[in-house]
Amino acid sequence: MFTETKTVTKQQRIIALKNRQKKHSQILGNSIVKRTSNYQKRSKPINNQKVIVEDFSAPIWLKSLLVLQKSSSIVCFLIVSAMLILYGMTVYAPQQWTREFNRLKKLQKDERQIISTNEVVKEELVKQTHQRGNGLVNPDPSTPPVFIKETPVNPVVLDKNPSKPVIKPPEVLLPLKY
Repeated sequence: MFTETKTVTKQQRIIALKNRQKKHSQILGNSIVKRTSNYQKRSKPINNQKVIVEDFSAPIWLKSLLVLQKSSSIVCFLIVSAMLILYGMTVYAPQQWTREFNRLKKLQKDERQIISTNEVVKEELVKQTHQRGNGLVNPDPSTPPVFIKETPVNPVVLDKNPSKPVIKPPEVLLPLKY
């Protein structure tokens, strides 16, 4: 009877050690401390005896490292987003502004050239109107304006039986060879 209790207690110790190892692997592998910190795991009794597993709570240095990891990842995200905004403000926006400013200058130059060309054409027309024999006459306000008579519209009539033109094949005088 004494040997039976020793084997039972050995089995209980083995189960307790396995449960403790599972908790350690959960904490280290999955980084879950909150779920396992004040958690007592109860297993089924063996031979009607209770198995008590010690409560594992993570050490304070491990908790502080986890908090440091989470806070540093948040800070890293904020720094990266701030750098992207700063890049947009210092590099990309001035490039866009310079490109659009150059485009505006080019359009203003084209506008000035078009205006000057238009004025030259107007000046040439004025010079041509002052020359004699060009066929231009000043309008007389006492005469009525000239109206063009309307021409009648003739509809196009299509033949009902159009004759198909006969296409003759070309005459070959010599046989074609390479």
